[in-house]
Order: sequence, then C-alpha cells, then structure tokens
Amino acid sequence: MDGHVAVLTLNRPPANLVNRELLAALGKAVAGAVDDPDVHVIVVTGCDKVFSEGLDLDSFLALDEDGKRELVRLGRDVMRSLEQAPKPTIAAVAGKVLGAGLEVALACDMRLASEDAQLGHPEVSQGLTPLFGGTNRLERLIGMSRSRSLIFTGEPIPAWEALEIGLIGKVVPHGALLEEARIAAARIASQPNDAVQAAKRMMLRAEEKEREDSIDDVMKSISRLCGLKK
Repeated sequence: MDGHVAVLTLNRPPANLVNRELLAALGKAVAGAVDDPDVHVIVVTGCDKVFSEGLDLDSFLALDEDGKRELVRLGRDVMRSLEQAPKPTIAAVAGKVLGAGLEVALACDMRLASEDAQLGHPEVSQGLTPLFGGTNRLERLIGMSRSRSLIFTGEPIPAWEALEIGLIGKVVPHGALLEEARIAAARIASQPNDAVQAAKRMMLRAEEKEREDSIDDVMKSISRLCGLKK
C-alpha cells in the first residue's frame, strides 16, 4: 500500500486469463482493501504489460454445467464487490483488455489506459456473451448503440477510440500508467474520506435501479458452445 492507496495486481502471466483462482484472489484482495481503514482508494492493474486477455476458455469448457454456473456466480459476485466497494476504485489497464478482463475494468469507478491498450468484448466470436454483468455496465457507460456495436462485432478498439466514446477517462504514455493511476488515487485520497464515500453511496443508489441479466439467461447463451441442456 502506498499512503492510503491499495494497488491490486492481476497476476497470472502471461495473459492474465480469468479463471476461478484469479477471481477468488481478486475477490479476497478487494475485501481486504475494503476492510482496511487505512485504504481510501483501490487501484486494480495487470502485470507483464497486459491487463487481461479475458476468460480462460479451456478451463471454462472443462467444467460441467454446475461448475460453469458456479464460475459465473463467482465472477458476478467479484465484479459486484468492486462496483459496490464503498471506496473509489481505479482500473489502470494496458495491452489487451478483453472479455472478462474488460468486465473487471468496467466494475471500477474510473479507468486509465496506456496508449497501447486494446479494449473489447470478443465473446460472441466464441459463442458466448459477457458473463459477469458487463453488458449492462458497458451500456450504462457508453450508451446503447456503441455498446452493442462493441459486443456484436467482437472487435477490440484502441485506447484513443475508447477515450473518445467515454469507455476510459484518460490515455497515458507507455511506462507511465501506474504512476498516473497513483497520482489520481492520491488526489482522491487527499479529499475528506467521509465525503468521498458518501458521494459514492449516492451514485450507487441511483444505479441500483438497473438490473443485471440473470445467471439463467447467461447460461442459456453459452449452451450452444458448451453443449449444455437448455
């Protein structure tokens, strides 16, 4: 921890593919940061110049139906823990930010990206949909038309385009990403903590009117690829 800023690093090189273990570790780290009174701001970043290339598809396909449902539920719980954290969260992303990796970033309050970042939801090309509530979060963030284009085509977009459509808030030079995230976090941490958290609570209450698609809906959407019974 640096001052009142906790930095959580996705660490499953080389691609930081999202599986049960990574989700569980992230959930535990978020809970620890939330429970720590010395932490005022949480930064989530990646390692090896990549945030995350998405779901570990091989391990996902190896699961039976109950296992897939459990993973979807775990992923949604972890994303919600990020989204509902009483403390501000910042995603600092670089390289590939795809699928489940983008869902992690979407669950954060703010997003900073390195100029090399590529962001997208390629799930449709795998016969899937975003599994962890990303469809709703993306649409709330960038609007219906742009979110549907990003999901339907499955094509990633560069950082500059993500900035233009409001998917990220700032593009920073190579090598400066984490430092810029720390500066932004320190600026927030310097504000009266009670006021910052009260403001976030108010914004979260406004968003509670939005509902995620159900796990049953998600399971139906993956049945074609995974050969599950509808």
